[in-house]
Amino acid sequence: MQIDHLTLVLALLGAFWTGTSAVFTGMDAIAKTRDKIVTGRADDEALALSYRRHMLLFDWLPLKLALASVSLVLGVTISLLPRLATPAAATGLFTIICRIAAFVPFAGALTFMITTPIEWRMLSRRIGSAHRDEKEVAKANDEKKA
Repeated sequence: MQIDHLTLVLALLGAFWTGTSAVFTGMDAIAKTRDKIVTGRADDEALALSYRRHMLLFDWLPLKLALASVSLVLGVTISLLPRLATPAAATGLFTIICRIAAFVPFAGALTFMITTPIEWRMLSRRIGSAHRDEKEVAKANDEKKA
C-alpha cells in the first residue's frame, strides 16, 4: 500500500507532535520523581528510605526506559515514512525532511540511554548517604539517652 505526499506529511507532523508531547510529559514526571528521591520529601512530608528506593526502582527507572523506547520507536517510524510513499511522493526532499525529523527522537533515545545509568548511580548514592545519615542520627540519639 502506497500513500500520497500530503498524507505522509500529515503523518510526519502527527507522529512528531504526538511523540514529542508524550516525551516532554514523561520528562516532567521523571524530574518530579527524581526530586522526591533526592530531597526525600513529597508535599512537605518526609519519605521513608524504603519508599525512596521503591520509587527509584518502580517509578523512575521504568519511566526512563519507556521514554528511551518511545523515542527510539518514534525515530524509526519517522525514518520509515518515505518507504510508504508513492513513487511521485517519495521525493528526495521528503526523505531528507524525515531524516532530519528522525534525528530529534533518535538523539533523545541516545540521551536517555546515556543518562539513565549516570542518574541511577547518583540517585542510589543519595539514598545510601541518607541511610548513613539516618543511622548516625539514631546512634547520636541513643548515646544521648544513655
